[in-house]
Amino acid sequence: MPFYTFLIASTNHRRRLYEEDRKLTYRKSHHNPEVKRIYERFLGAPNSELAHKLLHTHYFERSVSTGQVVKEATHKHH
Repeated sequence: MPFYTFLIASTNHRRRLYEEDRKLTYRKSHHNPEVKRIYERFLGAPNSELAHKLLHTHYFERSVSTGQVVKEATHKHH
């Protein structure tokens, strides 16, 4: 896909997502009663060991040519 076409498609996609998001009753997950219930009944507190293990994503740097993992990408929390 040419870059310009990609840029237009990406912009349109973001706009549609934002429009759909505006219609939601709970736009922030920490306000959603179902999410609160999952934490209360199963995960404990936000950032608990279990919540981190099940919900957090780990990113890996991969070789462009082979797709093999080069190293885990790290992010320092401030």
